[in-house]
Amino acid sequence: MIVSASYKTQIDFGGNGKPSFLIEPAHFDDISNAETWDFDWLSLWNATNFDYEGIARISWQSKTYGFIRYSIYPDLEEPMVIEIQQLEASPISRSDSKSRLVAPIGKWLIWYVAQIALTFGKESEEALIVLSAYEAAFTYYQEKIGMTFERWTTIAPGEDGAVFTFNRQQTRHFCLKLEEEFGRPTKVGLTKIISL
Repeated sequence: MIVSASYKTQIDFGGNGKPSFLIEPAHFDDISNAETWDFDWLSLWNATNFDYEGIARISWQSKTYGFIRYSIYPDLEEPMVIEIQQLEASPISRSDSKSRLVAPIGKWLIWYVAQIALTFGKESEEALIVLSAYEAAFTYYQEKIGMTFERWTTIAPGEDGAVFTFNRQQTRHFCLKLEEEFGRPTKVGLTKIISL
């Protein structure tokens, strides 16, 4: 069984200061009430095998500001890799304006998955976290997140993209950099997310 804590973290909320947001495993009600999202999270929820996949959310006052879906590829005899399969911030938090209403939603969701990877992942310099992205997101993952471009890939028929990775050292560096800038999140409890 793999367990992951829920966390509280402060997020810049425009002129309203830095309230505490909650990062935690998502529940069906969170997904079924999600509106105005680009991705069909309800269909994804229904297709998720929670034996080795998870969906987490970041919220404030019960309003969800972002979702992330990930898969854990364990072979109990071999090391583990986590794949980030979907990441989306709500429309209110992804303005291109310099004065974004909520920042940085995506980074905190990746930080959450990174905590799982650092706790249960392999001790090596090979890829620990993997994701595939469309061209429109290349700059985000390379420059803002700091992931390494690995190779080109076909994401869907007729839709090409790229594979990006973090090894263990890069994962730690990403987390520490985010914590130095915004403060380290506080654990608020353990939640069972996956049984192996």
